[in-house]
Amino acid sequence: MFEAGALALLLTLVPQNDGDGHIALQDERYREALEIFDALLASQPENASGHHGRGLALSALADDRGAVLAFEKAVALAPTAVAARYDYPRSLEALDELAHALDAYRAGARAQF
Repeated sequence: MFEAGALALLLTLVPQNDGDGHIALQDERYREALEIFDALLASQPENASGHHGRGLALSALADDRGAVLAFEKAVALAPTAVAARYDYPRSLEALDELAHALDAYRAGARAQF
């Protein structure tokens, strides 16, 4: 468990405006997380972290097609975002789109981090 000061510091490192969504994800409150990310994206549609968080929530809710679209958007907005680059092909695998997943893994490996 974090001490209060350490937790406060950690929360300042979470991308602005989507911290509550990530906390909801950690607490396995996936529908709430989805609502938070949807609200964020309504006002900041180009927020790559918000799209990634939305994808995580959708994946946890077994909406694999929705997760693919969210991760795809996150990667398009932030091509060097390692987590999105990893989660995007994994979501394609969940849909048994293995050729596309392999292409996405390869593109991630070629990305300049």
